[in-house]
Amino acid sequence: MNVTTEKKIQSYNFRIDKNNYKNYYLFRYFPSFSMLEKFLKHGLYLTRADKFSDNLECVNYNDLLEIKKNKDYVRLLPEHNPHLSDKEFQYYINRSNRILEELAVKIAEHQKKYFISCWYISKQENENELMWRSYGANCQQNCKGFLVRVSLDDFIDELSKIESANPHISKLIYGNVSYYDFNKENNIQKVKYTGFRKHESFKDESEFRLICYDNESTFNDNNYLELSRWFYEGIRISAHPEFSLTEYHDFRVNLESKFDVSLELSELYIWYKLKETLKNRIS
Repeated sequence: MNVTTEKKIQSYNFRIDKNNYKNYYLFRYFPSFSMLEKFLKHGLYLTRADKFSDNLECVNYNDLLEIKKNKDYVRLLPEHNPHLSDKEFQYYINRSNRILEELAVKIAEHQKKYFISCWYISKQENENELMWRSYGANCQQNCKGFLVRVSLDDFIDELSKIESANPHISKLIYGNVSYYDFNKENNIQKVKYTGFRKHESFKDESEFRLICYDNESTFNDNNYLELSRWFYEGIRISAHPEFSLTEYHDFRVNLESKFDVSLELSELYIWYKLKETLKNRIS
């Protein structure tokens, strides 16, 4: 009897034909130099889903419906419900808030099993100014970051090497994120892997993901997937467009000496510089 072994790495909701991989690019924006260094030294960091800014990461279908229903109760206005007494009105509000609090705890526990690497996917090879602003800097720490760009063809090819280099991983799923309006029940579709569904307010992120569902706490504090040296040879790294030329050259020398990789000046650098020059003239 032949026993079929399930593949460790699988695709989901991935609609790009293999022959078209060469026409797509993946981008990862790092908010600081230290995070870029960790990527070059340790590999892909998989962020636990409860650490994301999106609080509705990896929420299942039934919980989304329950959230919508109770959110509608919370938004009730007294003037629109004259048939309810003050006591009845407050009862519905309090009950919905209690249910939502219980759901929040349940969702947070579920999210702790998902570990995710997020990439911006595009047919354009150019940098994305919106993504620089959203993910390429850390305003709280006053850090400007870096961009790693790789062809989809090279990334998919690397997945087979990830499997052999990281035997502790039980299953990795890669694919495109689908975006839904959670305010409309008909738009909340059931999906096999909840990590590939997000609220449509995040649609501009055009996200490609690599997800590990870790039900047995395999990762603990080490959430990295080791990458091959060949992979690093195929990536392009760009400095934040707000870096000065002096800062850019310092980081370039640092990276080339430590990791044998090159650092490019941002293609938006000159535009940022022109804006700065104009601002200084006006002031």
